[in-house]
Amino acid sequence: QELANLFEMLGFTIEGAALQEAAQAAGLDPDDEDLDLSELWRLLHVYRQREGLSAKETADIEEVFQKQDKDNVGEISSCDVGRLLRSLGYQIPFDSLQDLVGQVDVDSS
Repeated sequence: QELANLFEMLGFTIEGAALQEAAQAAGLDPDDEDLDLSELWRLLHVYRQREGLSAKETADIEEVFQKQDKDNVGEISSCDVGRLLRSLGYQIPFDSLQDLVGQVDVDSS
């Protein structure tokens, strides 16, 4: 719990499985809350690489993304983003979706 509190103080939203999996991937005991600075740094690095998602969440998103990426080019249109989010259970208003896409679509494609 102390580790989860630390991550929350650093601005992360913590989901238990994701933190446990990141600790294991960083070569740490997920229940060891007595980390030195290098261990904490490794854990932070892995957690940030995974965007705070568990392996299952990442696999679910990848599966839905692949369905939308019909040309298999690693990109989807802004319309496809809406379908992707809805298929994951997120109902996002069109204006909010446009704002989200605008934040990540650097070349306006």
